[in-house]
Amino acid sequence: MSKPAGAPVFVSYQRVDVEHARLLAERLTAYGGDVWWDREIRPGEDWREGIVAAIERAEIVVLLHSAAAER
Repeated sequence: MSKPAGAPVFVSYQRVDVEHARLLAERLTAYGGDVWWDREIRPGEDWREGIVAAIERAEIVVLLHSAAAER
């Protein structure tokens, strides 16, 4: 990774690709990334606010590309 360990990473994906997103988040975390994806949203939390805050904090945004994302 070119960023130092712990760099805030935001993972964006389509719902049908949730398993791929989970694997990606696990691998990035294993390399020391501070990964945020929508599984970080707590019950009762406004998901829109959570996503906006995570994007604003992110140094790296990873877009998980797939056929679903193209649609």
